[in-house]
Amino acid sequence: MKAFFNSIYNLFKRVREAYVTESVFLVLTFFVLLFIMGSTVFYCVVEKISVVESFFYSVIVMTTLGATDFVPKTAPGKIFTACYSLMGTALFIGLITGLAQAIVIKEHRLEKK
Repeated sequence: MKAFFNSIYNLFKRVREAYVTESVFLVLTFFVLLFIMGSTVFYCVVEKISVVESFFYSVIVMTTLGATDFVPKTAPGKIFTACYSLMGTALFIGLITGLAQAIVIKEHRLEKK
C-alpha cells in the first residue's frame, strides 16, 4: 500500500513540475475548466437540471465516460451536447497527452544527466 501512495505522490509531483515548466498546460487547464463551467451553465438554463447534475454531466461527456442517466431533451441541448462532446473531448485528450509527454521528456532529460 505504501508503494501505491508513493507512486501517486510521484505522479502528482511530476504533474506539478510540468505545470511549472510548461505554461501551455495552464492555458489548456483554463480552457478545460471554462468549457466545463460554460456547459454547466448551459445545462442548468436550457435543460433545467440542477447545478450538481449539470456539472456531473459536463465532466462525464468531456471525459467520454458516458455513465449517466441524463439525456438532453431539447433540440438545442442535443446539438450543444454533440458539439461539446467533440470539442471538449479533444481538448481534454490534448491536456492529458501533453502532460504525459512533458513528464516523459523530463524523465528522459534526467536519465541523460
